[in-house]
Amino acid sequence: MHHDINSTVKHFRPIVDGKKRAENRYNDRNYQLNDTITLHEGVLDGNTPGGFSYTGCTVSCQISWIADFGCEPGFVTLSYANVGLLIVRDKND
Repeated sequence: MHHDINSTVKHFRPIVDGKKRAENRYNDRNYQLNDTITLHEGVLDGNTPGGFSYTGCTVSCQISWIADFGCEPGFVTLSYANVGLLIVRDKND
């Protein structure tokens, strides 16, 4: 299954740069091993409908591991692999 999810600049850039390969997410999408994710970079914006303003940058990856140890109820830690393998689109492309 494929998931499109928002990611703030603070979290998006380290994923693209290869410095961050895991993050905690609310498991409202029933994430599964090997699912793919496209992260859509943006900033929190109280003046935009939905409260999120997109930068136009995206990156896709694959879920390589899922854990819930130490997470708040309903949350999981997702590990990412193959970051940028599927889609990388920048607003300047």
